[in-house]
Amino acid sequence: MRVVLVIAIVGCGHAAPPSKPAQPPAVATSPLGGFDRADLVVMHDGRVVAYAAGEKLLELGSLAVGKPGDYVEGEWADHGHLFAVAADRDVVMITRDALVHLPVPPPDKLVAPKPEKYDEGLEAGGGDGELAVARGRALWSRCAWGYPYDGFQCEVWVHAELWPEPGIRDESARLQPQAWRWPDAAPPSYTASKGDHAVTCHAPGAAKVVIEASDEDLVGDAVWVSTAPPQLLVTYGRLGLNDLVVTSWTLHDGCAAQPIAHGRTADPGPGELWLATDEDQHRELRRGARVLGRLDDGRVAFRPR
Repeated sequence: MRVVLVIAIVGCGHAAPPSKPAQPPAVATSPLGGFDRADLVVMHDGRVVAYAAGEKLLELGSLAVGKPGDYVEGEWADHGHLFAVAADRDVVMITRDALVHLPVPPPDKLVAPKPEKYDEGLEAGGGDGELAVARGRALWSRCAWGYPYDGFQCEVWVHAELWPEPGIRDESARLQPQAWRWPDAAPPSYTASKGDHAVTCHAPGAAKVVIEASDEDLVGDAVWVSTAPPQLLVTYGRLGLNDLVVTSWTLHDGCAAQPIAHGRTADPGPGELWLATDEDQHRELRRGARVLGRLDDGRVAFRPR
């Protein structure tokens, strides 16, 4: 059965004079400083902080979306809409000129019928749910039914779309966060093919080079983070419960076998931007091989172009 949640906002009180139209009650007047220039944001300690990535990393402004000490999660739905949540299910949409609080349905509304076919051990899910931003939408997702193994394996999710079209539906799949990452571009005439344990790189006019993972690791990805000059990032990791957990990376000048840099973790961004953790656990924003600056702990959300 499909249940549709209708969210209505009703105004009250004295009408505003014609020269000063009344604002919707869900809109506050504390936009994020530097929103138009931001290339990424860091969500940490109850705040969202905007940064520009020019020749160096530049902090533009910050906005409180919770209390100091609150963990903040969120993501961009598109170039103009950023979503974040801190404590107490308070989801906000941040645009160039407004901070909008989006109502989240209570847990007793995010329920689904028990599946007709199930294995022994299936039980009702719990918890408040989580913010999911994917495919240009912002939703609140809650597990309705699952199995209490390996933490909890959810079988049925209920998704309440918060923006742009509020509504509730249930389905088996968990919504995967949208990643704004490098385009699939390569330097002219270069190729890099990925296997389980090695990357084969071929530069024009040169012999093929094999970049191997260590004995215990698998190759995670091989991506050109710069096309001029050609620079290849290779990530390595080990199998976790559901996917590969990245444990190290190497950066190569073209197809050179020896890396020009290495570190612990790497996360993609748009264009040639990427987030790296070095061997000393410092988080750095890089463009290609160049370090633009260091970032504090917290969720990093790259802005889509």
